[in-house]
Amino acid sequence: MHNISELKDCVNQTDYYNFLRIYIYLVKEGENLNLPITNKFETVKNEWESILFFVAPIYTEEFIDNLSLLWLGVLDEYKGFIDKDFAQKMLAILVSGVKLRDIEGSKEEKKPEAIDPKYKKKGVEISSEKYKDVGVAQFVNKHITNKYYKEKEAIDFEAPKEDLLDNGANQAIKKKDSNAFLVNYLSYSKYDVLPVLPKTTIKETIKADWESILKEKFSAKLDDGFLDSLSKRWFYLVNAYGLPINIEKCKNLLTKQITLLDS
Repeated sequence: MHNISELKDCVNQTDYYNFLRIYIYLVKEGENLNLPITNKFETVKNEWESILFFVAPIYTEEFIDNLSLLWLGVLDEYKGFIDKDFAQKMLAILVSGVKLRDIEGSKEEKKPEAIDPKYKKKGVEISSEKYKDVGVAQFVNKHITNKYYKEKEAIDFEAPKEDLLDNGANQAIKKKDSNAFLVNYLSYSKYDVLPVLPKTTIKETIKADWESILKEKFSAKLDDGFLDSLSKRWFYLVNAYGLPINIEKCKNLLTKQITLLDS
């Protein structure tokens, strides 16, 4: 039996193999942990960096590179559908003695296999007809999610009225709900307004930037736990999907934030 605290020990020992082994094991056992969802090196590396920010934020460049290449090596050996047993199958491949993907081979995106159209999540079947329309759409988390339909719902999200957004954001701060705050605050983009946002992907400065923005714009008292939660979510969003340098990119982050609400 493993636990999340062991992951930090692996990072401290630069033991990327056992980190990945324990991490996949925890996913298999039902821990609510993310796994990278693509198999392109730079994207996977960014996703692992976002994951590590939550479990062990101090690591070496060699560690994150080797972890990413080992994960890609496991993905390269995986054959078949992305289904509910994905983590168990990936763990079996890892312990069988898989090699790190060659760094040159990591530069080309390889098309992953389809989601098993028979796989059910919460009793709702992902039918073959839906799959045909969606194409390859996958999100590997504690459960497999039909990403296409979640994102479509997020894109169609009807934002609160513009004059209610500040109040909604203030209420979210008071309730220490960083996810609700981001939905309210990013919703300004739906009215072609680009809100003031941290324009950095560096985790050390994100929290300070948010604190400065919130103190200037909102009256609610700031809680350190709220700021930590907000900063972690923002770090993930901007590293996974890019900085909100214009209104369209801000709208995209809003869509991603809504898509991630259940994760």
